[in-house]
Amino acid sequence: MHRIAILTMNIVKGGGITSVNNLIKILNPISDELHLISTYDQGGENLFQDSNINTSFITHKGGGSKLSRTLNIIWTQIKMSYALLKLINHIETVYLVGDTLFLPALISKIFNKNIITALLSSSVQINEAVNDSFHREIKLVAELNYKLSDLIIIYSKSLINEWSLDKYKDKTHIIQEHFLDFDRFKITKKYEEREKIVGYLGRLSYEKGIMELIQAIPAIKDRIEDVSFLIGGTGPLEDEIVSELEQNNLTKQVQLTGWIPDSDFVDTLNQLKLLVIPSETEGLPYIILESMACGTPVLATNVGSIPDLINDGDNGFIMEDNSVESISMNISRVLEFSQLDKIAREAQSFVEKKFNYETAVKNYESMLDQFQ
Repeated sequence: MHRIAILTMNIVKGGGITSVNNLIKILNPISDELHLISTYDQGGENLFQDSNINTSFITHKGGGSKLSRTLNIIWTQIKMSYALLKLINHIETVYLVGDTLFLPALISKIFNKNIITALLSSSVQINEAVNDSFHREIKLVAELNYKLSDLIIIYSKSLINEWSLDKYKDKTHIIQEHFLDFDRFKITKKYEEREKIVGYLGRLSYEKGIMELIQAIPAIKDRIEDVSFLIGGTGPLEDEIVSELEQNNLTKQVQLTGWIPDSDFVDTLNQLKLLVIPSETEGLPYIILESMACGTPVLATNVGSIPDLINDGDNGFIMEDNSVESISMNISRVLEFSQLDKIAREAQSFVEKKFNYETAVKNYESMLDQFQ
């Protein structure tokens, strides 16, 4: 058994909550003691009241100038490190979610704790994709984190090269905390009964490729009759998306739902004929697994762990890049595919076999046993 502290920044609605929740569920049966130290957003302090875990939530202020952002991040990591120090004698392993928690990693190294860095995504690639002024500093901090870590966890071998982890491949492990509740994520509406609705569910930000998808819609409508679109989520591009739709007279063909509550999420996936993931960079998005479990085919860019999940024309579809032309051509290709119902069945079967709870627990237990 193990005594573990999980540290993560900015638990928010969506994939971040799901990842941390699943990690806790996996580690609970194989841990003697489990702690969570995290900043939070949108009510995060109430997320884990029913979990068998000790929680320490810390406020974090984002945004502002480069100087204020730097000071806020440093101050937040000082507070997280202080929370870690208060329980340092009770734990043996520090599990860092993300590649930018340098100060907690340094504290863990000073006290000779096992350090695991788990990459849900690459902060370096995300910041470069949005041309963030911090991208050089983020790259330096990530490199320091990798050097301090005893293990680095990623979702597929392809990410070693894509995320420039070649020099750390000897301590890099392929493991997933992904699993689904198949009593919840399931087919509730037969695929052949669904209307021709193309969906995007996720953060409305540049690196997700949402603007390219919006800009591809006119060409798709010229090719495919009776197609409509559903865009679910929130983010910094909301106003720009509304403006783009109004300028192109697409407000009647594109439904903007905003944030979709958990109670409606599965039903929304079961309304779709196709889910599109046009991201520039990804790890292993839960939304892909959830969509496949609901019998909704996925069209996604060839990034991150996605090629390990989706075999084009077998259990989903891959597009070469997220240019407007590529998105338009590939959505049209998929909607004209003659055996979409077969793709939907194959997708559901694939995730049920590979992404179950028992397999996830066994994989993590084997990984942690290396420290015994």
